[in-house]
Amino acid sequence: MKKKLFLLSSVLIIAFLLSDFIVYKQTKKNLLDFFFPKTQNKKEIGENLLVKENQKIIIDDYTITLEEALCEKTTQLGYLVFSVQKDGEKVEADITKNGLLRDFGKNQRFAFDYEATGSFIQKAQWIDDVLYIYVSFEANEKTFEKPNFSDCIKIIDNKAQGNNAEKQYTFNFKYKNYCKTFKSDYGTLYISPLGCKLISTKELKNFNIKIKKEDGEMKLKRSDFSAAGEKENNKTKVWYTCRFDELLDISKVEEAVIGY
Repeated sequence: MKKKLFLLSSVLIIAFLLSDFIVYKQTKKNLLDFFFPKTQNKKEIGENLLVKENQKIIIDDYTITLEEALCEKTTQLGYLVFSVQKDGEKVEADITKNGLLRDFGKNQRFAFDYEATGSFIQKAQWIDDVLYIYVSFEANEKTFEKPNFSDCIKIIDNKAQGNNAEKQYTFNFKYKNYCKTFKSDYGTLYISPLGCKLISTKELKNFNIKIKKEDGEMKLKRSDFSAAGEKENNKTKVWYTCRFDELLDISKVEEAVIGY
């Protein structure tokens, strides 16, 4: 009798684990949960930036939809969620073991192209037959006051068109301006919930930043920042960009101090 009870218990445990696995595999993560899983009150912090989208591009039997966007104009940081569906079939995709997306569509038909100077990371997963693509990026647009970010991210259709030229598709990204500004001798520092950007008229080999908040202090150093810049007519302009691992509630930011 004890043997039967043990066997039955084992079967129930295995069934529970399998059912939990199946539920996990079929659950799509939204933008905030995917990129900022540890942030407390992420919905409240991100509500000023998050945009629920439904922009669609239909190419033959593929439907590519921009579902969510979290983009801040001044710090030029952004997060996007796309879904790709194919009529009656599972979407083909080349995804690495680390979840990075190389291309998608039959015969490597589609790929993302990024035409800005910052980083661009695309991860992907299948939920049933639908491909979900999670994109994070930083831009360093020279036209800082009136940047055109929608042209920075393009979907390239590699299928032969006319004179064998590829075709490009873009989405209309809705950027919101939501940051705090702090001026110093080192340049102007912009802090948003997504990260911060220091714009300087000189190259800085080393600096430290202390962001003072109601509930504590955040410390950043030069190695936390990527750098991009230009020199024109003997004038230098450098962008130092830091992306936060978790969303920052900038309503609690009181002061930022920059120094060596």
